[in-house]
Amino acid sequence: MKAAAKNIEAIYSLSPIQEGLLLDSLRAPASHLYHCQFPFTLHEVVDVAAFQKAWQTAVSRHAVLRTIFVWEGMETMRQVVLRKADLPLRVEDWRAFTKDEQQQKLADYYAQDRNSAFDFSQSPPIRLALFRVEDERYEFICSCHHVLLDGWSCVLLFKEVAAHYRAYREGRELRLPKPRPYRDYVSWLKKLELSEAEAHWRRTLQDFVRPSTLPLVDDARSFSDERREWSQSVSEQTTRALERIARDSQLTLNTIVQGAWALLLNLHSGEPDVVFGSTVSGRSIPLEGVESMIGVFINTLPVRVRIERELTVEQWLRRIQQDQAAARQFEFTPLVQIHGCSDVPGNVPLFNSIVVFENFPTEAFEENYQVDAHSRAQRNIKSSVPVQLENTNYPLSLHAIVEQSLKLRLQYDPRLFSAEASRQLLDRFNLILESLAREPRSLSEIEWLTGAERARILSQSKGNAAPVATEIVTQLIERQATENPDAVAVVHGEAQLSYRELDQRAEELASYLCGFGIGSEQVIAICLSRSPEMVVALLGVLKAGAAYMPLDPAHPPERLAYMLDEVGPPLMLTEESLRERLPSSWAQVVCLDADWEEIKQYGNNRASAVSGKNLAYVIYTSGSTGRPKGVMVAHKGIVN
Repeated sequence: MKAAAKNIEAIYSLSPIQEGLLLDSLRAPASHLYHCQFPFTLHEVVDVAAFQKAWQTAVSRHAVLRTIFVWEGMETMRQVVLRKADLPLRVEDWRAFTKDEQQQKLADYYAQDRNSAFDFSQSPPIRLALFRVEDERYEFICSCHHVLLDGWSCVLLFKEVAAHYRAYREGRELRLPKPRPYRDYVSWLKKLELSEAEAHWRRTLQDFVRPSTLPLVDDARSFSDERREWSQSVSEQTTRALERIARDSQLTLNTIVQGAWALLLNLHSGEPDVVFGSTVSGRSIPLEGVESMIGVFINTLPVRVRIERELTVEQWLRRIQQDQAAARQFEFTPLVQIHGCSDVPGNVPLFNSIVVFENFPTEAFEENYQVDAHSRAQRNIKSSVPVQLENTNYPLSLHAIVEQSLKLRLQYDPRLFSAEASRQLLDRFNLILESLAREPRSLSEIEWLTGAERARILSQSKGNAAPVATEIVTQLIERQATENPDAVAVVHGEAQLSYRELDQRAEELASYLCGFGIGSEQVIAICLSRSPEMVVALLGVLKAGAAYMPLDPAHPPERLAYMLDEVGPPLMLTEESLRERLPSSWAQVVCLDADWEEIKQYGNNRASAVSGKNLAYVIYTSGSTGRPKGVMVAHKGIVN
């Protein structure tokens, strides 16, 4: 241990969220995960000595600001509270530089600061910098690692520092109540009995077996640590309307944002049951004084939303809020234990996107910086939304910040999303919020296409030889195979199929199925890995005039057996590598990879008459009773 023994005040374990944050950062040091930067512009002549003293006072008062972290040679990570810790303040005068030069120097500092990793075992991970750019204007940046502070704590800390600074400038001492140390929260967590919490999360995640599909993502690509972002503002008119709806319906604005995100995932993925993460303050716990404690209490919890189109929008949003209220009782549960309450494999994330709703009263910091009682400037410090508050380890992170208008920031993994696709995603999310602000009665009334996208679709529809609504999906593919035979129809990693190839292979499979006597309204089970063969299988079944029932190979065998027993399909399409996972009672199995040479011999001998009213597929969703529920969809439903 680097710290001298005589300077050690306490040693104790990390909270689960601290341990997760620190481990993520140590695994990917170049990713700058959870490195927070808070910028402020101060419009006054700063008393540097009083400013530094105010920060040092905060360090003396709060043990978490004197904390380092050690793990080498130890079974578990520990945090060590130092009796004394100096918090250096970097001060530079940039008044001799031009404005352009100052902006460049500031940008260079942000980059240099983010690229300078914190040494957790040497000193507390927090840095301060104060740059004078005019006689009465300074740029101040507080950088820290999330393992020390969450957003709520930052507001408390900034407010306290500002109050001490004002007192020191006026030559007086400020006496504040002794703060409750973060160690008390860690001790409280250790004494918890989690059986009731685990029961809640098991009920919540029942029958949930894989993370919701991300929109616009090619699953063949791997996740990366790099993050980029887009920012956008919701109009003030829309923001006021959403706030009024929330107030009149006794909802929170956070509930509306979560509902909009669930709709976006549903509209892009087609999944009627979606799960994403949501950050919670972690302060809704029975621990006296927790509201004013400084440390890390924030947690990320799964939010499960079923798209129930039989409900009105208000009823649906109210159900989301009720579920969140129930979850709030157990918001202290570590995410790793929640994960264990689901059927999602331990090496697979519970969700791939999170929603962060930020509603911190940052004006509390601003109001404490005044030049003097007679100054014309009543508020002479302007704070912006934190610059790159933090990078998360989720491929998609939506940050909604409550200001005069709702601000949106979408962080994305550039390995999974192009800049254009991610910007389109944010545009569509904003459109959903605007649509919700117009108070639609049903979910089907909510708009999510931009004007340009809608115009393009309508134009394409008008230019078709026959109205899209009169055709079924197999006819649409056949027409593409005739008009654009070499155009790419299916892409998966390095593999791809043209429309001609797709239609031909589907035709061969359809003829093979017709040879088995497969026809209209019969249901064929399909259990395949995500691949071009899966698309061929779906289209081939439809061409044969039958309907398909998709089976996820990641589902538990008991769930698959239940679905097969209830539907009783005469045949299953799968692949050799999955046969062992399937219920053994199903003898009529065709493996597309092993049997394809035989399938190709059947040529084209199918004859099926299918209309938009015929059954196209049966899909099972997680029923409200806990048992899977089958939903039948006709061909016209696919085209719509």
